[in-house]
Amino acid sequence: MKYIFYVLYSKTCGYRRLHSELHDRNFKISEKKVKEKMKELNLVCEIRRKKPNKNYEKNTDESIKTELKNILDRNFIAIKPNQKYCTDTTEIETIDDGRVNCSVIIDLFNIAPFGLEITKSCNTELSKASVKKLNTIRNLEGCLLHSDQGVTYTSKSFCDLLTQLNITQSMSKKGCPYDNSPMENFWGTLKVEKLNRLHRKPKNIEELKEIIEEYIEFYMNIRKNSKLNYLTPLQYYDNYMQRNK
Repeated sequence: MKYIFYVLYSKTCGYRRLHSELHDRNFKISEKKVKEKMKELNLVCEIRRKKPNKNYEKNTDESIKTELKNILDRNFIAIKPNQKYCTDTTEIETIDDGRVNCSVIIDLFNIAPFGLEITKSCNTELSKASVKKLNTIRNLEGCLLHSDQGVTYTSKSFCDLLTQLNITQSMSKKGCPYDNSPMENFWGTLKVEKLNRLHRKPKNIEELKEIIEEYIEFYMNIRKNSKLNYLTPLQYYDNYMQRNK
């Protein structure tokens, strides 16, 4: 139990995820007992602090425009891989390179991250690079890509790329992060489980990329996701492929 908690998960798993790991290792123990044992052994999960709720007002001037573009409409369930994606960028502080911008695309089928790109400036080329990288390993023709209304996603160059690849574009309503919550959740999880626990800033873009790639490896292959019935994204994908041979 201590090995799973400290070594495998680095103190980031709760009793449900820990129970799932023990079950996979053929331990006959209930969730209630795992919870009791964690308390007895002082295995305290390091979790994020709750943030105050914010009220986001609808911008009536943009309502018609955004209503037409919000095709995903918070339907985050995908019945197969390569069907629906979400994308977003986030800023992370480094020592030598200052604030840098990271871009990732999430496959909503198994919440798997792809297309990691990091640059010093947040521009259209950053978002386009993520799409192009993903398109080298998957044929994106006919899929849906959802984002917020950032200038990188509304630019003509980015929209033209999606049209060229025959990707349907969807956008959140203005000022409504809940419309793109899978991406908000991924970046938040990455920061609380990995970056914040470094207790220091990454030195530069190169080190930050290594850190994020290491976390994505953990996220894909080890970290069980409650939304995937406590399977890893890779296990969930493999199970689907086995069923659909």
